[in-house]
Amino acid sequence: MRHKVNGSRWLGATLLLALVLPAAAGAQIVERGEIRTYAGAYMPGEASALESSALAGVRVAYQVRPWLDVAANASGTRLTTRAGFFPPAAFQFNERIELWDVRQDVVLVHYGAEIGFHTQADALRPYASFGAGGYTMFLDAQANQSVGRMSGPQLTGALGVSYRVGERGGLNLEVRDHILMNYDRDRLNPVAPDKRDTVFLEYHPSPPAAKDQVHGLTLSVGFTYYP
Repeated sequence: MRHKVNGSRWLGATLLLALVLPAAAGAQIVERGEIRTYAGAYMPGEASALESSALAGVRVAYQVRPWLDVAANASGTRLTTRAGFFPPAAFQFNERIELWDVRQDVVLVHYGAEIGFHTQADALRPYASFGAGGYTMFLDAQANQSVGRMSGPQLTGALGVSYRVGERGGLNLEVRDHILMNYDRDRLNPVAPDKRDTVFLEYHPSPPAAKDQVHGLTLSVGFTYYP
């Protein structure tokens, strides 16, 4: 039986930790927020059957200690499935059989809450963040001949460095890993079972084994605004 991860439980635990830590410290909260917009390359794991693409996102944070913040983070990307991961679609015209590669465009959205830890340097500031939330993948309605989507919980981890530019702005470079759980690769095949090739399978390359947990690595640059 496949183990299902409760995304709400992870998200609740993350928010609870963010609220408990400042109260336990017994010190005055530093009231300061930041808004970060970023863009970069999204590189899914091979088992996901997705090609790499561009990604854009936004992170809104509230600083509760000079070294700690809590944040909401959301990002999105448009991806294309890899043809070699699914049996070709077979269409018969009289005595001739045509095989068509199977691909579709999808829109993937990540969202969640996270805790960030950073040094208290004035200009160059390394940081790390950890969070939980969810993802939703919107399937191509034309390819599937219906409106469909795939959702599940996710965990995230990031390492980066920010550079302060003036009092209100900053630049940052970040590497982030999205861990997508309860992932069902078969949902990405829009071809009905009776239209899939079952005759020439030996001529098709074997894709990597499907996994219910896949990674999506993001390398991004961004701009941070301090209100």
